[in-house]
Amino acid sequence: MRTHGYAALDVTPEAEETHQQALHKALRTTVYSPVNGGGYYFGLPGVNTFCWPWSTARLVRRLHAFSPDVYTWTQPGALPAPRAAQDGLPTAPLGRP
Repeated sequence: MRTHGYAALDVTPEAEETHQQALHKALRTTVYSPVNGGGYYFGLPGVNTFCWPWSTARLVRRLHAFSPDVYTWTQPGALPAPRAAQDGLPTAPLGRP
């Protein structure tokens, strides 16, 4: 990012939707399915926001792969104000001026 002058990147909505669909399809046959009850791993009602239904090896491969086309890239100066600043909260860490 520094080499090419980008300040931030974010997953595109299309890539996120594709991932979520595959994730929830794979979770349907596991104990982490909303059909099988609820648990700490459910964020929004009926949405598992925590579990990875595939193998650890698949997770490692996924974390080591990078597809720049599934991100939106932001140049410096185009960033919105930090969320805390938008909400009127202090932006410095607690305990620091």
